Amino acid sequence: MGVTIHYRGTLRDPRKIDEFCGEVRALIEPWGWEARPYEVTAKKLRIMAYATGRHEGRAVAGRLLSTYRLRGLILLPHFACEPVPILIETHSGLLMDLEAPPDHSTLEPGTSVKTQFAPIEIHARLCKLLYEIREGFIPDLDVSDEGDYFRTGDREILELARKHVERNLARQASEAAAHGAAWRVGFRVPRGEGFYRLLDFVVGSEKDSRFQLSNTVPSRVEPGILVYVKREPKLYMTDQIRLVLDACDAHGKKFRLVAARGVMLSQGLRAALEGAERFDGLKESDHTADAGLYLSVLDKEFEIDYGGVEVGTWTQFRKYRDAIHNRLERRVLRKTARGSRFPLFLNRDSGGWGVEEVVALRAEIQTILREASKKPADASIIPEYANRVRSRFRALHHCFVDTQVEPLLEKISALCDLALEKKLPLVMQ
Repeated sequence: MGVTIHYRGTLRDPRKIDEFCGEVRALIEPWGWEARPYEVTAKKLRIMAYATGRHEGRAVAGRLLSTYRLRGLILLPHFACEPVPILIETHSGLLMDLEAPPDHSTLEPGTSVKTQFAPIEIHARLCKLLYEIREGFIPDLDVSDEGDYFRTGDREILELARKHVERNLARQASEAAAHGAAWRVGFRVPRGEGFYRLLDFVVGSEKDSRFQLSNTVPSRVEPGILVYVKREPKLYMTDQIRLVLDACDAHGKKFRLVAARGVMLSQGLRAALEGAERFDGLKESDHTADAGLYLSVLDKEFEIDYGGVEVGTWTQFRKYRDAIHNRLERRVLRKTARGSRFPLFLNRDSGGWGVEEVVALRAEIQTILREASKKPADASIIPEYANRVRSRFRALHHCFVDTQVEPLLEKISALCDLALEKKLPLVMQ
């Protein structure tokens, strides 16, 4: 599940594969994408014709090839994006997928790339690359963009498509949690030597204790009731809480909100809770250290949640901030106060950041990302729910992930952009 770009077409002159690859390298060089040469061979293989469209019956489609050979590039835009195959079948010039086929098999032309979990800029740049390829080399390139950015160039439409997928996954997690527990699974499936597909889905279990915290929508699951723990002094109605209420109504499960002592509820949240059949009451507590942290671009007046990220528990967030302080701020033989370089990100413990602070916060995060990319990974800060993909964390910035095992700092940076666009604060909840 995830926003994906599908594309297929035929290189105008299959004899110019090397020239084509050189142009692709030149186009991606300003973006810092890695490009690896790749070649695949097989014997006695057929390529299917398209059922409809301009490619039907074209070139070698449907004929038996004594030797099948692919040449081209695999582009690696981002660790949270699938590899981008730019591979040409040398007889026909058809664009093909990167998986090495078994002999005597039949293949369908074309390939696809899932961009859902990478920053939105990766999707936009890939569309730009495909547009340039169509203009210069593959005039019949067919592109089917599930985010509709290739056709419209509209980032808002793309963001809505990405958020639709996220909400579906979050809703599945919430519904599974209403039955007892849920687990958001993301991992890589091998496809070709050293390359992979990204999968993402939700599974549930009533009995496994691992399914109780960190990457479900509710903070804790108890027999017959969902307990949602928050530590902020004032709480607002967000999509995060709405998902929990919907799941409780759908599955007949009670919902209890545990919040910091003296908490204030916004008018919208209070009305939503009072109107929820399954709401089991508000409990004030001094013990909310392991509350879940949700960051969102929130219109507090109208209580509209324009987008957010489930960071995880405050305990996990504290580990991330400790690592940033110890690895990027501290100096040998010199006492360095926390937040000496990144005061907004490291020293804010409640409320969030006002509109006037978001530009500086984004600059801090970009500096952290740049410097952390040069530091080795720190296994001690990787959350337990990310253990299954631990091998992909090659640098320190890879270790900062949200509850969906997606790049946390990149997501917060994108939220900063959204906050600036909407002229709204970035709120902790």
